Amino acid sequence: MIIDFHTHCFPEKIAKMALERLSFASGGMLPNTDGTLNGLKDIMLKQGVDKAVVLNIATNATQQKKVNDFASEINKGNIISFGSVFPFSEDCLDELERIKSLGLKGVKLHPDYQGFSVDDERMIPIYKKISNLGLITVFHAGFDYGFPPPYGATPEKMEKALKYFDSPVVAAH
Repeated sequence: MIIDFHTHCFPEKIAKMALERLSFASGGMLPNTDGTLNGLKDIMLKQGVDKAVVLNIATNATQQKKVNDFASEINKGNIISFGSVFPFSEDCLDELERIKSLGLKGVKLHPDYQGFSVDDERMIPIYKKISNLGLITVFHAGFDYGFPPPYGATPEKMEKALKYFDSPVVAAH
């Protein structure tokens, strides 16, 4: 079985705009799909991928519920969708509970897009809540085309943060 553990797709009405922004932020790298769920499923079929983990990201407090609703909507069949929280939203811990209740297996956090460093002490309650819920955490780690250094998730910073987790953590990239 082949599982692509790091994919992205977007609701159809924002997919084109999202890809344009991400392509610009990534230095002009072109995506392999049209950014939709159907586009992801098409490329999975063409490339012999059995399952895909879709990593969603909430880049502000007002969108986290919509992001997680979309994650829940597509979380079926050969799609395993992760939710996201905006770390500094007032209802971040409650939204983590909701992510669990929606049946999502994990959470994606992107320190650079979300404006935090993984070793920031304000993140400790979030890490502990994620662990208590038994969710997997995926961090965007290291270099990101869209942001200059310093980066929010370096190996040194990850080492400091990992002591607060009792559930799996993936440092992607």
